[in-house]
Amino acid sequence: MTKRTPKIQPVPLKLNYSIPAGNNMSFIDLFKDASRLSRKFLRQGQMAAIGNIRVTMPAATTNAAGNAVYISTMQNTWAVSNAWEKSFRLWKKQQDRALEDAGSESVKGRFNDFKVYIDEDHRREGNLEPVNLGPFGTSGPFLTAVVTQSPPFPGEWQYSQIVIPNDGAPGVTNEYALIMHGADNGNAKGMLEGYADSRSVPHSPDPSTPAIAANVWMAEMFDVGNDDDAVFDNAQFRNNDLPYNRDNYPGGATNYEFPENKAWCLNRSTVGVNTFNLGGMVAPCGLLRIDQLFSNPDSTPLIIEVELLPGTGRGYHTVEMQDM
Repeated sequence: MTKRTPKIQPVPLKLNYSIPAGNNMSFIDLFKDASRLSRKFLRQGQMAAIGNIRVTMPAATTNAAGNAVYISTMQNTWAVSNAWEKSFRLWKKQQDRALEDAGSESVKGRFNDFKVYIDEDHRREGNLEPVNLGPFGTSGPFLTAVVTQSPPFPGEWQYSQIVIPNDGAPGVTNEYALIMHGADNGNAKGMLEGYADSRSVPHSPDPSTPAIAANVWMAEMFDVGNDDDAVFDNAQFRNNDLPYNRDNYPGGATNYEFPENKAWCLNRSTVGVNTFNLGGMVAPCGLLRIDQLFSNPDSTPLIIEVELLPGTGRGYHTVEMQDM
């Protein structure tokens, strides 16, 4: 028998966004927008495979400064994957337990899903809306070189919250959003920070050894007059500590706390509109952070084109966050 290859469903693979030139930071939730445009329920807890990101930007105000655009995602590390997994399990356990206690398991929302922010800036600023490109119903000439049309109608896409009872005082219950990178704050809890705080740490230094440099008969067996103290010190004390910080995970509150930069471009041209292809990347949870520097607020908007790769995950090439 021959094994049938899963059919790849038809879906929109190119998502376009317009960013006002004066916006220093913007955010994209690819699974939110792909769900809206494909009329499919795509869970956020996946890694999105991106074939290319194309940036179209206006001319720089000056050659010295130029216009710079940076594309960042969650850090691509085991700690991010495990922090997502543990946060998801606790969120699900809290909801399932409450529904079970009430005997109301059937009332859970049909599209109940675990959705998080990349950082506190994302929670505060929100997401860009996808737009269509093209001069539909517009007469030329097109002075901005790229013409955008209005976004599609929105659906419901609410980010998850955890509930903490007796939060700081008996009887006080508070709800918090979840952010992957950064510290806890009054509105959100840091997932990487919480994961680090919930785990034991490796022993350091390792191994913890007795003094073997002198007066140890097993060491003296081969002492033929040479002084081996320096050799013992090198073997015992050089590189007996962790090659990373024991207590603070990258991406948490204090250690390398920012998302991971995946690509960037710098436009120094002061003439016309310029396009840059930044290549492919993987976006955990389908979240992108876009920062731009040296941009003139009076310039025309930037255009970001994200090209997703086709696959068997409801039309897209995806990998579960647990399998990161």
